[in-house]
Amino acid sequence: MAWVVKSKFTFIEVAERTPLPTRPRSVPPRLKVEVESTQDRYLAEVLGHAANLQPLPAVPATTQPSPPPAAEVTETAVPEPIAAEHIPGSLGHPEFCRRPCVLFARGNCQAGWDCLYCHHAEHRDTFRPTKRLREKLDRLTVPSKLLLLRNCLEVKAATMPHELPSIQALRNVIEDAWANADQQAAADVRSLQTQLSALPISVLLGNQVIGSFSPELYNSIQEQLYLLKWARTAPL
Repeated sequence: MAWVVKSKFTFIEVAERTPLPTRPRSVPPRLKVEVESTQDRYLAEVLGHAANLQPLPAVPATTQPSPPPAAEVTETAVPEPIAAEHIPGSLGHPEFCRRPCVLFARGNCQAGWDCLYCHHAEHRDTFRPTKRLREKLDRLTVPSKLLLLRNCLEVKAATMPHELPSIQALRNVIEDAWANADQQAAADVRSLQTQLSALPISVLLGNQVIGSFSPELYNSIQEQLYLLKWARTAPL
């Protein structure tokens, strides 16, 4: 009897070797190249140069360089402080000058000779009218403002020191304008007169009061104020 062996799902793997390509006789064999390190070559060159160097001759003691001279200390010229009376905004202090310079009080005013505000340290606390007072001044008519200025300048003239220049010319300008105004349209300004009489004349003649005047009257008042500033600055 013959036996029959059956195999099912059998896989046989055969490892085949791929023959290496043969070199043709016309191609020369590979050359072996030895790569020399760049750092080794550099070091070798440095050592070769160092071997050829000759020692430097000794420097004689008499030819040694002398130490450099000490630097001369120069004094920096400190600028002299600017006199406050020479500043344009300080002219006529204390009654006819501009309001105080805020930057000068802090120590960093850069305007110098061209500053348009006063550089004097002594100023009154009530140098600037309050907001409520400025609003009341805005509501006044021109005749009321003329009456207010007339009364305030009368009080100022009676209390001003004798070393200050006379404000009579300024009072005459206001008096002439008041004579030609409608005096019946003027309101009662006694409450405002008490507050404004304590202010300097330059503040009293500010745009808050005379800004609504005619150009001719406005220029006349400014001209008299300018003359008072220079008369106060001139030596007595």
